[in-house]
Amino acid sequence: MLNNLLQVNTLFQLTTASVPSVLSLIGENDAVLLRQDSCYLSVSNLQWPTAHLFALVDDVTFRQLNVPANIRLINDVEWVTLCATAKRVISC
Repeated sequence: MLNNLLQVNTLFQLTTASVPSVLSLIGENDAVLLRQDSCYLSVSNLQWPTAHLFALVDDVTFRQLNVPANIRLINDVEWVTLCATAKRVISC
């Protein structure tokens, strides 16, 4: 489970491998969840505007990626918890 639940303003759920157009909208109190092909962004040199970075462990495992330590791998239950605790959830 997610220890110390984050008080996230907005959770941005990304699903594609392209650099998100909403990147400039992400603030330091927001979180980013990498899902599906957006997991490939975890191994890019992209500078994220928040330290709250997550990726679904099943998506990362399927793609055989070694994500950096600053991206926390979460399971489906933790994903639901993260969505439920965020003030807003935006899928892009």
